[in-house]
Amino acid sequence: MKLALPTESNLPQLPNSGDRPDADIDFKRMLKPILSCLPFIVVSTLLCVGGAFLYLLKTPKKYASNAVLEVKQFNPGLLSKDAGNNMVNALEEQHTFEQSLINRTLIVAMGRALKLDEDKRLLPLLDASQPATDAQLAKALGSLVQADLRRGTRLVDLKTTYYDAETAKSMADKMIELFVEQGNSQESGASVLASSSLAKEAERLKAKLALSEKSLQEFKESNSNVSTDGGYNTSLERIKELNTQFSKAKGLRLQLESDIARLELLANAEPASLLKVASISTMPEVQELIKEIDAEESRFIALKEWCARRHPRYMEAEKKLTFLKNTRDAAAQAAASRVRSSYDSALETENRLLTAITEQEKSSVELGKLIAQLNQLENEARSDRALLESVSQRLKETDVSSRLAVSNFRISEAPIVQPEAISPKKTQVVGLALAAGLLLGCGIAIGLEILKPAAPLVEMDAPVPAPEIPVLAELPAAGMDPLSLAMDCAHLRHTPQCAAYRTLRSSLTFMRQDKEPRSIVMTAAGSSDNTSLCALNLAATYAGEGLRTLIIEMNFKSNELESLLLEEATGTVRGLTDGLAGGCSISGFCHTTKIQNLFLIPTGQNIPNAAALLAGPNFRELMLLAWNSLDRIILSAPPVLQMPEPLVPLRYAEAVCLVAKSGKTSNAELSEAVKRLKFPGHSPAGLIMSDVVPRIMSGVTSQNSPSFLKESSFAA
Repeated sequence: MKLALPTESNLPQLPNSGDRPDADIDFKRMLKPILSCLPFIVVSTLLCVGGAFLYLLKTPKKYASNAVLEVKQFNPGLLSKDAGNNMVNALEEQHTFEQSLINRTLIVAMGRALKLDEDKRLLPLLDASQPATDAQLAKALGSLVQADLRRGTRLVDLKTTYYDAETAKSMADKMIELFVEQGNSQESGASVLASSSLAKEAERLKAKLALSEKSLQEFKESNSNVSTDGGYNTSLERIKELNTQFSKAKGLRLQLESDIARLELLANAEPASLLKVASISTMPEVQELIKEIDAEESRFIALKEWCARRHPRYMEAEKKLTFLKNTRDAAAQAAASRVRSSYDSALETENRLLTAITEQEKSSVELGKLIAQLNQLENEARSDRALLESVSQRLKETDVSSRLAVSNFRISEAPIVQPEAISPKKTQVVGLALAAGLLLGCGIAIGLEILKPAAPLVEMDAPVPAPEIPVLAELPAAGMDPLSLAMDCAHLRHTPQCAAYRTLRSSLTFMRQDKEPRSIVMTAAGSSDNTSLCALNLAATYAGEGLRTLIIEMNFKSNELESLLLEEATGTVRGLTDGLAGGCSISGFCHTTKIQNLFLIPTGQNIPNAAALLAGPNFRELMLLAWNSLDRIILSAPPVLQMPEPLVPLRYAEAVCLVAKSGKTSNAELSEAVKRLKFPGHSPAGLIMSDVVPRIMSGVTSQNSPSFLKESSFAA
């Protein structure tokens, strides 16, 4: 079985006693002691109302005057350079203004200015020969001056109260005037202190700026022969140019060095072999001679075909060819000499360029150090000048602000004279006195009822009336194997027993108008009533309708359902106590049964004080899982008279069904069970009568059965 994770909102709502038709309240019985003590109530009410009228006559009237002040939005002021870092929370600023408006210093100053310390109405116990102290005056006026910040606004209500309307208005005006004077005095003192500090800082910055400019000028004079404007860039360009020339000279030297090596190898060879050196063969004069030799050899070959060796033209051509070859060899030897000279020149040029690059780099480094030092001195002088200008500007602003009367509020509504008294409030005083009189009288009536001697107990032999509880269903005797009956209920067979359980299911469906109960507790009045089988057959009826149903066996003295529904296992079957106390997973103790859509949580191992586990959080989490994952939950509880207080399983039930066996359960047991099940938020949903004998099959009824069980309306 796969159970979903629950949430707190899925917890079933507890049944309300007002939702049950059987949760009636006997108002007559409750009002009886009150009606019997009606004279006490009337007398106490009249006394309280008379005391209220006497209080109204003796209490002097008070009048109020109200001024509305609007707090300006927070401004860090002229003394703050960075307003974002110094700004405080706007709400804290408004509450600070509210509390500052009614500080003790202002209240005492206001009282002295208006000579309220001489008013006997304010200080009736004060000796006329001794003036009132500041503490006495502040204590007397503290409750008469109030300031309240209106929620969601920047408006502050200044409310003053006194024994006459004119004085109340004067108090409000004087409080505002003194508050403005106090604020201006504090601002002026702060401005003077700030001006002094800023003047000292300005003098320090002037001296520092003069020193920085002097250092900069001395540096420029000592390095006047060095061009710091564009010299550094020119030096970098010169280094770049020298590097380019050095690369070319080095490349030429390497090329000539290769040719010199080949010339060394061909030192003793014929002059014609020098033509294998690239530097010699590529020279223009050598190239020209090679071309002439090639042309002359072509003509000589053509001449040999038609003339003899002794022919004059043949000899002339041969002589000319020999001359050109000798000239070529001489040109090659001359070119070899030039190659050696070029190599020496290239090597010397490379060395000179390397020396020039080294010297230029040293010059650039020195020039860079000078420029960096110059930039540092210039930045320092520039920073000192900017700080001095900023401090000078703030010093001027502070001087201006010290001459201005600045306030962080404005008067939105000036105080006026209110001719109507605000205290004492006649309607409220009389109403409270009337309520107090009624409560006092009712308390006396209830106290007298409690103190009455207890009524004599009913004799044991006196007949006990049957409890008033609706009958949900009448179940006939099974007369067959319990598992077979459960299978018939699951397959919705048309037998009297299955029809009775479908009737019970319909009664539960229409029991409440708002919704059908999903969690049901089955319990009994006596120990002989078989609750487990009733819970099994009802659950099988739900399962037969396609509803995923779970039975939780909470009667730890019974394992009947386990033996009926579960397949035979080799080991111990885990159950409710294992899941609640052992902490095993839900799949470990919730088992599928022989009936489709029906699941069972058996009792599990027998442990001491197993019933206490039902009051713990683990059982609550189990019910939440079942509530979110299943359609119906049947709790098979032990007899209600044997369950310990409090009846915790009932917290998770939307309907509590009481099973009684026809002819065996007495009225006394039923009455006691119904009485115990009735507590705030719960009452039994109804009665399920089991083992009912239909009238059509029985001509007599048991004399020991309760009167309301003797006549059954169930027909086979």
